[in-house]
Amino acid sequence: MARIPGPQGFGERVARAQRLNEAQVPRAAFGAGVAATLGEIGAHMQRRQDAEALAAAREREAAAREREAADKALALGALQRGQAELATLADEMAEGIATGQIDKAGAEQVWLERARERLASVVENVPAAHLATVQEDLDLRTMTLSRTSIGRAVRQRDRDDTRAGISQTLEAAQRLYRTNPQAADQMAANVLEQLGPFAGMGGDDIAKARQGWREAAQYTRAFEAVSAGKGDRDALTAAEQLIAESPDLDPQRRAVLMDRVAAARLALDQRDEVKANQRARAAEAALRRAEASYNAAASLAESGALSPAYAEQVLGQLAGTPYQQAFRVLLDMQRTTGPLAAQPIAQQQAALDGINAQIAQSGLTPQLERQRTRAEKTLRTIRSEVDADPLRAGLKWQVIPEIAPVDTSSPQALVGSIGARLAQAQIVSVWAGRPVSPLTEPEAQQVRGMLDVLPVKERSQAVAALAQALGPQAAQGVARQMDGKDRALALAFGLGSTQNDKGRLASELVLRGAQAQKDGTSTRGERSLASSVKPDRWEPTIAAALEGVFLSPPMADGVREAALLIAHGLASERSGQMDAKQLNAAVELAIGGKVIDYNGRRIPLASGMDEKTLRARLAAVTPDELAPQAPGGTVRAAGVEVPLADFVRSLPAAQLAYARPGRYYVMVQGRPVANTQGVPIVVSGQ
Repeated sequence: MARIPGPQGFGERVARAQRLNEAQVPRAAFGAGVAATLGEIGAHMQRRQDAEALAAAREREAAAREREAADKALALGALQRGQAELATLADEMAEGIATGQIDKAGAEQVWLERARERLASVVENVPAAHLATVQEDLDLRTMTLSRTSIGRAVRQRDRDDTRAGISQTLEAAQRLYRTNPQAADQMAANVLEQLGPFAGMGGDDIAKARQGWREAAQYTRAFEAVSAGKGDRDALTAAEQLIAESPDLDPQRRAVLMDRVAAARLALDQRDEVKANQRARAAEAALRRAEASYNAAASLAESGALSPAYAEQVLGQLAGTPYQQAFRVLLDMQRTTGPLAAQPIAQQQAALDGINAQIAQSGLTPQLERQRTRAEKTLRTIRSEVDADPLRAGLKWQVIPEIAPVDTSSPQALVGSIGARLAQAQIVSVWAGRPVSPLTEPEAQQVRGMLDVLPVKERSQAVAALAQALGPQAAQGVARQMDGKDRALALAFGLGSTQNDKGRLASELVLRGAQAQKDGTSTRGERSLASSVKPDRWEPTIAAALEGVFLSPPMADGVREAALLIAHGLASERSGQMDAKQLNAAVELAIGGKVIDYNGRRIPLASGMDEKTLRARLAAVTPDELAPQAPGGTVRAAGVEVPLADFVRSLPAAQLAYARPGRYYVMVQGRPVANTQGVPIVVSGQ
């Protein structure tokens, strides 16, 4: 049992007595000491009860304050969300009113309805003690925004509608100004004065708008008068008078309109001058024939695109007459309004160059850009298709009406059936601007396979026979087809029926040399002669012999490769022996003639020619002979225009450059002499 310390060491009896209720046992019954002790205990217990009651009261008070704070926070958060919702809704409403999605007449009612919908979910969780305050604040803000944001948006929409109405009326007044300027001016003044203030326009704004309208109306009327009168002198005079009687025209615009009047008059002057010249020359018989040719071509051009061959024929008939330029203008118009594809590729390029020149001079416009894009696309497509299969490209682009059949079963059958194709290839070559093969691409590969199975000598004889039947240009076209698949065969076709002084076909030596180079028979064997040239020096020696002879790198490469293969062919028959004389013979056989120094430049001569013959031939050239190549009677030498007669007199002393067998360019300061269209002049040396 626990012991309670106390006065005089009370033991268990005191501890047991402590549990007695004071109300049952009077303090006096325990004596003075016991009574004092019980009193202290009672006081202690009372203090403890009071402290606990105070703590409980404080806890209740703190809990009440926390609840109050939480309720206030909920109310404040709801209030802020409601304010944000109203601000967002006000912005949305303002935008809807501005764009017309919300009718301005019912905008206030829509605002109140949408505001109630937005706020319903906001206030539903607000504590009851604060609900009235939050609701009152949000209602007040709703009314404030209705008056400010929504009201401003409605007023702004009213002003915008008023401005739109003013603009429509001013446009109508501008149209009326053409026929009744006074009534139109009054209409514009009335609408601006009556409605301008309601559109937010002040006095200065109204005055400025009226002046701007007058300037625009007067400019539009004057501009239309100038445009309508471009083909009539009296109408241009009336337009000029109208410009002078338009006091509100901007000075810069007035100057532009007067320039247009002057340009239109100049065009009329030029047109009248051309017509006068045509009438004056129509009396001459030669010009009557030219006029008849021109009129016939112009009549055909109205029905459709002229064929390239016929256009070239007419240009030749009109050469040197005023109708030649008129016909070129007609062709240019036809290219502008119709397809370019039927025209020769060179003319298509010239048309594209003309468009680019016009852009460079006057600036880019959507119409010019469309013309340039169409011309570039057409030209790029045609060139790609010509490179792939020129004959079929000519058929696709209506250069030829069909592709005639040929027999590719044997060389003899091909020679016998190629006639119609040659005519078609000639037409396509004029269109393409380069030699064209009379064979389609698959047919060319059939011929290549047919020739591959023949022995070298028979193959070269077949190539020579085909080349002779095809002619130089068509043979070059076939050579181009073969190139890339069989270089030696391509070179053989390029040489055609060229022979050396012993009647040996150059094509045979090329084909034999290709095989010998491949199997090494041309470089094996003893080179016992002191004059022998080592195989590794053959190509450099040939290249040195051809240095500067050809302007075109591809042409120079082709001749060099052909000469090297001929050298291999000769060496294969001489136990690998090859001297400088034989290498020179290979070069001459590849060229088809000798290389000479002529007026300071190295050129190849065709077989059977010499320098004396060439000089005599050039001295005999007449201006009439070159006139078809030089429209207008002038040429350009190093950028300087020279009369054709003066150019012809300078030919014997001029430098030349190889163009094709027996044909030469005339060189001045390292550049070919060309006509006014930039096409090099070619003179014949035979």
